[in-house]
Formats: sequence, C-alpha cells, structure tokens
Amino acid sequence: MKSLLICEFKKTRGRYFYAMLISAAAVICLWAFHGEVKADDIRLGWFLQLYQFPLINSIFLPIVAMITASMLCECEHRGETFRRLFVAADRGKLYDAKLIFGIISMTALILTFWLVTLAYGIYNGFEGGLPLGLYAAYLAFTLIPAYEIYMIQYALAIIFKNQAIGFSAGIGGCFAGVFSMFLPDIPSLRTALPWGHFGALDFVGMYGWSKETRMANVYFEIMPPSRRLIIIIPIMTVIVYILGRYFFTKKEV
Repeated sequence: MKSLLICEFKKTRGRYFYAMLISAAAVICLWAFHGEVKADDIRLGWFLQLYQFPLINSIFLPIVAMITASMLCECEHRGETFRRLFVAADRGKLYDAKLIFGIISMTALILTFWLVTLAYGIYNGFEGGLPLGLYAAYLAFTLIPAYEIYMIQYALAIIFKNQAIGFSAGIGGCFAGVFSMFLPDIPSLRTALPWGHFGALDFVGMYGWSKETRMANVYFEIMPPSRRLIIIIPIMTVIVYILGRYFFTKKEV
C-alpha cells in the first residue's frame, strides 16, 4: 500500500493537482472572508461563521471532490494503463490507494480552511472567545459529508472512462444540495441528498433578523444535530465504498 501511495504522489506531480488544491483553498477563503469587517461581525463573528459556512462548504467542497477524483483517475483512463497496473498490483489495493490519497488531499484542504477560519476570528478580535468545542464539531460535520460525497465521485471517476458521468452527477448534486438548504420546511430533502448533508448537519440557528433592524437583534441558538443522520452517513459511505470497490475489481479493461 505504501508503494502505491508513493506512486500516486509521483503521478500527481507536474499535473497541476496541487495547484488546483491551493487555488481551491484560496478561492474558498476569498469568498468567505471578503468585504469589510463591521461591528456586528465582531460581535457575532464566531457564531456567524458557524451559521454561514455550511452553505459555503455545500457549494465548493462537492466541486473540489469532483475535480480531485477526476484528476486522480483520468490519467489512467486516458493512457489506458489500468491493464498494466492490474498486473503489477491487486485491484482492490489499487482502488484503496487512490481513494486514500484523494481523502488525504480533501482533508488537507478542509483543515486549511478551518484553520484560516480560526485565525481570521482571532485576528479580527471576535467577541466572546473562541468556542473551540463548537468549531471541532463543525469540523467533524464538514469532514463526514465531504468524505461521503468524495466516495461517490471517486467511484464514478474510477469505474467510468467517460468523466462526464461523474461531472454530471457532481454538478447536479451540488445544485440540488444548495437548493435544499433554502427549503428548511422540507428537511427530508436535505436528508435524502448526500450533497445536502452539509446543511442537514448544520447545528447553529439564527433568529431575530428583520429588514428593519437587520443584525441588531440577531441571536444564535445551538440545535441538536440529527443523531440518525450521523449514523446514516457513515453507513452510506461504507456501502458506496463496498459497491465501488466491487465493480472496479470486476471491471473489464
């Protein structure tokens, strides 16, 4: 497995893979932190980030997962090198190695954004002190659906030579997931869609906003996350992994 991971690292060099990850992290940070920091941002900053950033994650992370999976698998499809790789390595281990490398890449990007988020709040002097426990929960509730979505994108990218299949699923799922976050009266929609799980696991609610007072009377409350969904997502992730690995090992080349 170690040699396969090293092989994946070597294959990504010179293919703009790391430039893509760095650019994606930069775009997410610019999107999240652009604009002037106002008094209300200082007063509400820590909880405002926890409330707003699941939406940002639901927009960008599925796209990054889609591109990451495609870039890791496209070179083998394009060069038709799977046949030679199957001779040199076990199919299941090859599937696992490329999957682990992609998950490490996604984790690095998510951790970077999370650390920048903490640094941004500390630098701007957000009131109330850093609620590290809530931010640890936010990190966990970001990683869980990100891994689930990446598992889906990776399975599609490695099984199908035509990468348009994975891109179509990723773009369509991303739009559906973001759309579901604007329909709070239909929680089952967010629960049913893997791309909607960023919103379904959002545990901070904002109250008191109005057109007249805007942020003056805003306050936040912590909502208990869905325990059922916390259990369902890992189970679905494992099912997708098992199915993807099975079909890849039976793949004809």
